[in-house]
Amino acid sequence: MLKFAIRLVFTLALTFAALPTWAATQAVRPEGPCDIYARAGAPCVAAHSTTRALYAAYNGPLYQVLRQSDGRTLDIGVVPAAATLDGGGYANAAAQDAFCANTYCWITTIYDQSPKHNDLVIQQ
Repeated sequence: MLKFAIRLVFTLALTFAALPTWAATQAVRPEGPCDIYARAGAPCVAAHSTTRALYAAYNGPLYQVLRQSDGRTLDIGVVPAAATLDGGGYANAAAQDAFCANTYCWITTIYDQSPKHNDLVIQQ
């Protein structure tokens, strides 16, 4: 009985140790609206979003924030699929929260995810 219990604990430990690696390789970003439109023959001519990638393969920045305290900027990108169990593709809020802690930030640029790169820039 003791040998069985030891084997069971060892097997479960190996299974759960491998689970995060397996799960991360299974995460695939779902199709975005612009992927669906392109497949239907009506590709996006502009793709602006501050919340998510509009193409499954888009890995660039979604927007840029300006920090009031020192005037520095940071591009906020998407959470990669490999870093999540749900496929990622949404804005990296943790990066923005860390960058903007104890000060104010505002969006200065919203990047165009389409091949046209028609970014929206706030004029100051």
